[in-house]
Parts: sequence; C-alpha cells; structure tokens
Amino acid sequence: MSLRDEYSTMIRRLMDEIDSAEQEGIEKTADAIATTVTAGGVLHVFGAGHSHMLAEEIFYRAGGLVPVNAIFDSGLMVHNGAAKSTILERLPGYAAAIMGDHETSAGEPIIIVSYSGINPVPIEMALEARARSLVLVALTSVQASAAARPRHPSGYRLYELADIVLDNHAPPGDAVVDVPGYPGLRTGPVSTILGAYILNNVIVRAVEKLAVTGEEPPVFTSANVPGSAERNAWLLSHYRRQVKSF
Repeated sequence: MSLRDEYSTMIRRLMDEIDSAEQEGIEKTADAIATTVTAGGVLHVFGAGHSHMLAEEIFYRAGGLVPVNAIFDSGLMVHNGAAKSTILERLPGYAAAIMGDHETSAGEPIIIVSYSGINPVPIEMALEARARSLVLVALTSVQASAAARPRHPSGYRLYELADIVLDNHAPPGDAVVDVPGYPGLRTGPVSTILGAYILNNVIVRAVEKLAVTGEEPPVFTSANVPGSAERNAWLLSHYRRQVKSF
C-alpha cells in the first residue's frame, strides 16, 4: 500500500469514528445554533494558526449559514508570519484584545477551534466566552490535548472548559502515516480535513432544524448562480451589524 493509499484509508476510518462517536455533540451544537438564529442571534467561531482555516470554512460560504461571525486576527494567521503566529497564540492577554472588538449576546454559541487546546489564546478566548455567558463549543483533539501540558497559567485545556466538545479524533502529532526508513517520522496531517467534516455536519444539521420551522434558513447561495446576488445582498445587510467581517 502506498503512503497516499494509507492516508486515504486513515481519513475514512477517522471519519467513521466521528460518525459513530460525535453525533451527540453535533446534535447539541446544531440545536444551539438553530435556537440562536431563530432568536435573531449569530454563531461565533474562532481559530488560530491553521485552525483559522476552519473558521473561514463556515464563514461567507456558498451553502453555509449567513449569521456566522468569524473572529479573525491577522496576527494569528500563518500568512502574516508563521513563526509570529505561534508566538502570539502563546501570548497571555492577546485574546481579550481580540474579543473586545466583537459584540456578543448571552446564549449565543461560539465554536473555538484548537487541535491541541493548550495554548493561552484559545484558553483565554474560552474564558472570555464563559464570562459572556456564551455556549462554548470546543473543536479539538481530546487525545492530543490530554497528552500535552497546558501552557495557560490556569492549567486548563480547551475541552475542560467547554459546554460541548467536538472531538476531531486526530492523534497526538496530527500526522497519521509513518515514513518508511525514518523511525518516528510521520506525514499526512488530518485535523483540518476532519474539523471541516465535523463543522459542515453541524451546519447542515442546523439548517435542517431551521427549515422545519417554516421560515427559509438564512443560507448563502453561490455567487456564481444566476439570481443569487440580490438574495445574498439582502442577507448580508440583515446581519451586517452582528457580523464584523461582512
């Protein structure tokens, strides 16, 4: 079996694990989102480093929910300096400055994405979410997080603070394929693919719950589909005050 075939097999196996083990968390998260959207609120989502790609995955996306407030910070994104983003993710106090620029309402859900769940910024974002009475959802690797030492002075890991845990089932080290001839060397990271799979499961289920209320769910239509521009423009204007990045 080639390394590529082994990687594909592992991805499918881990997705099967998620389908089996994470349905309760997906259902609870979808419930929280549907309840909030019905009440006029929004879903918040945050990730640092590579995890910010998962915040982007469900933000301003064809087929995705419109009321998603993605909490972006350019300093935490790898394209603005990969090493710098790692340093800032470990900087105490940085999360408070980020959250200070975003309005939230009690009871709204926030998904915080962090593969390791041990760095100060995701932990402080979680503590800030709790202080604001948000429904805190952690998308993380419980196995990898439990095996690592927390870097925040509180000693917390992200999953220990969450109301709902979505476990991506990625192993410690993230990569899953052994490189022949090089003991201990692995390739094939999985956390981003699995995280996107979980998040889109959550969104699809939330949309399904919204659809049964009789009101059309606020879902983006692809800008490449004829007639979508006017509908999307109305949705954007409706949520512009609550979604900072629109």
